[in-house]
Amino acid sequence: RTASGGISFTGSAVDLTTSTIDGALDVEADDLLRGRFTTVQGDVRFTGGVRSGGALTFETHSGDVELVLAASLEAAFDLSTFRGRIDPELRGLPAPTRGTARTTLTFETGAGLAEVTARSYSGSIRVRER
Repeated sequence: RTASGGISFTGSAVDLTTSTIDGALDVEADDLLRGRFTTVQGDVRFTGGVRSGGALTFETHSGDVELVLAASLEAAFDLSTFRGRIDPELRGLPAPTRGTARTTLTFETGAGLAEVTARSYSGSIRVRER
């Protein structure tokens, strides 16, 4: 946790929480059970995966979220942005729903055994395979 400056983490963990007010988050971790990654002003980049039954949450007010995930990940996704785009680079997904207030996309990969939630107020969300 930091007020000013970015956070970088590479390694393994079961439960991981990172937060900063002004800075980017760059996390590389496989096999998390729980993860919460928040920043007020800064980008969030996550490379890794989540265990079955686990949950990952990504939030930024002013910044982009980039998720680089294993192609074999089985998860239910809930993505939302108010002033940005949602750019899923995974095959066979529906198009994001652009409403008057926000853009959303919900979908499952595989059996949807984990949960992945990403929110950005004024940034874009990108999901791609590793």
